[in-house]
Amino acid sequence: MTPKRSLFSKHKQDPVFFQSLNNDVILECVDKIHIDAKFKGLSARVFQSCELRDRIFPGVPSADKTWIDASLAGDASAVLTPFSETHKIMSGEEPQTDPCDECPALNLQRIVGFNGSVKNGLHLIEGKLTGDKSQTPSMMFPLGASCIIESMDRNVNKQHFFRGHSNPVSAIAVSPCGKFLASGQVTYMGYKATINVYTLVDRQPYATFTLHKVKIEALAFSCDSKLLYSLGGQDDGSVVVWDMEQKKSICASPCAPQTAGCIRVLAASHHDPFSFITAGDKSIRVWNADLKNRKLVPEDCNLGVLKRDVLSVSIDPQDKYLYCGTTTGDVLKINFETKLLVNTGPTKNLISLGIGVVKELGGKLLIGSGNGDIAVLDSEKSYRRISSSSLPKNNAGGITSLVLNENQIFVGTNANNVYRIPFCSKTLNMIGDPVLLKTCHKNDVNDIVFPANKNELFATAGVGDVRIWQTTTGKELRRIEVPNITCHALAFSPDGNSLVTAWSDGRLRAYLPVSGKLIYEVPHAHHLEATALAITNCNTTIISGGCEGAIRIWRIDLSNPAKPVVSLEETMKEHKCKVTTITLSKNNRECATSSEDGTCIMWDLATYKRSQMVMANTLFQCLVYNYEENQIVTSGTDRKIAYWETLDGSPIRELEGSMSGAINGMDITQDGHKFITGGDDKLVKVWDYDSGNVTHVGRGHSDRILKLKLSPDNKHLVSVSCDGAIAIWRL
Repeated sequence: MTPKRSLFSKHKQDPVFFQSLNNDVILECVDKIHIDAKFKGLSARVFQSCELRDRIFPGVPSADKTWIDASLAGDASAVLTPFSETHKIMSGEEPQTDPCDECPALNLQRIVGFNGSVKNGLHLIEGKLTGDKSQTPSMMFPLGASCIIESMDRNVNKQHFFRGHSNPVSAIAVSPCGKFLASGQVTYMGYKATINVYTLVDRQPYATFTLHKVKIEALAFSCDSKLLYSLGGQDDGSVVVWDMEQKKSICASPCAPQTAGCIRVLAASHHDPFSFITAGDKSIRVWNADLKNRKLVPEDCNLGVLKRDVLSVSIDPQDKYLYCGTTTGDVLKINFETKLLVNTGPTKNLISLGIGVVKELGGKLLIGSGNGDIAVLDSEKSYRRISSSSLPKNNAGGITSLVLNENQIFVGTNANNVYRIPFCSKTLNMIGDPVLLKTCHKNDVNDIVFPANKNELFATAGVGDVRIWQTTTGKELRRIEVPNITCHALAFSPDGNSLVTAWSDGRLRAYLPVSGKLIYEVPHAHHLEATALAITNCNTTIISGGCEGAIRIWRIDLSNPAKPVVSLEETMKEHKCKVTTITLSKNNRECATSSEDGTCIMWDLATYKRSQMVMANTLFQCLVYNYEENQIVTSGTDRKIAYWETLDGSPIRELEGSMSGAINGMDITQDGHKFITGGDDKLVKVWDYDSGNVTHVGRGHSDRILKLKLSPDNKHLVSVSCDGAIAIWRL
């Protein structure tokens, strides 16, 4: 018989059955997490303590719900700080702390990208509001876990960052007075999403609000900037009013009736500081905030028999009408006072793929559609088109943001592009073609490479395209598109005349970097996907690796430069799984390859035979040679950084590379004194090679870092991640 309230630990033995509640023991998991078996729902608690434990924070159970029990019991401290308090409740121990938290920060020079999935995420800020001396407006947008203000003055070329979120930003708003910036984030199921408020002039945190769960769908300031309205996502379903002066919540309410679906739109009145609007699937509501009684009073708009899903809302400056853009491609005009439908339109030639954004322009409407069309409609004359323009159809994306500034319209799309369209404010005509201002990859960036001895530009590989960027400005110089397939690896030839790429269709393709013209193609280079590349100094040998584990040597006949001939020299079949990295020695007589089969192999390129191999219980993701090339440094999914002897393959040293995820990218300086890593923990770490200590840490990514690369002069570092962001760091 087990004594009451004793510690029960029975690992790797026969199963033991417990009833669902009132077990007078404490269960100990294999990794020493303790679970009180007295609570009801025991099986669910055991599952939650194990599921994806290390995805949130080190040592904290990601699906734990004890903070909910604490809130019901009135323990406010556990509700406000669920991560640390939850761990104390379950295990009685403090969560592990990362020693890198105290390291100096790496200088983030620029982030290349734009998160177009955030509705109305693009804003223009006057220079005086941001504290800059330049009178040129600045562009503000979310990217990853930060909000960025970027000067539009080409001579300034500056970016300012608003940091504080631990996960991607999902909503932003700027106060009418121009003093505050509010941003909300999306987190994981079961966790609360925070709202951060900053002051724009000094870019300092002003307040942090935590009440919504999982996601902040939308934010809006009242007309006097004294209140902040926040709308929770589908898993939260509530709207909250926050006091900006007292920095606390005033009141909250469910945002939709039971018959409605997801509510995704929030807009504040231009004259009444206590009135705002929410809209979404089958619901449009006008709210009044009764601050004295701490209540929210909703009033549903009467659309009669009409049923619509609303994507966007705009209120005219006099608060007389509100205009709702719908998924069916028409606009609903509703009287703000009576809450009655006035009219709808257009009745014919509906806007394709819905109206994602609508802006009121003195009785006229500026709308943006899901297929990339921008139009000005006359709401008083059957919504006829006054003028229109279309974004380029190749990867333009649906419109999520529209900003009108004097004689220009700035357009943000969900394909992470920003365009500028010349606009005549008098005639309401669009007088020019859209010009691309900003762009980035929409999905994973799989590789990054610099040309030999060229610091001014670099190339990245993504889904469906390869792009070449300018290092100092982050400007896209060239885009090479191959639709519907993914580029996994890149390599510039040492002479800089070609850019060789490896693709998911198993082919190798080489392009001219300047024009993007295809030079040659190697069909069926690998049976499965081609995943790794390297080119020797002689420009005539390509080494490629594939998902099937084969390493192949290709010879390039350059006797006819206009039409090179590529032939297979040798195939080396030692790896049994995906090849992740190919690294050449300085004299190009050897190369080292890493694979997800748990091996790293050193090859003799004269005999095409294995000279040495190291093995570990991990999926290797990256490796580098040290300066003398008598050691290699490897890392992978086990979160360890290992030093190995190249002569006999013996292990030398092992470091704890990360607290909470795989290490996916690694590079080493030319003098061999430092090496850099990045991985699933979203951190860029600079290590001292000899001591094995972290000297600097770079924070700026909001998703897994996939690759990183040092510039040839070792002054810049470029890291790329799963969210399409490209971070340029100054060393």
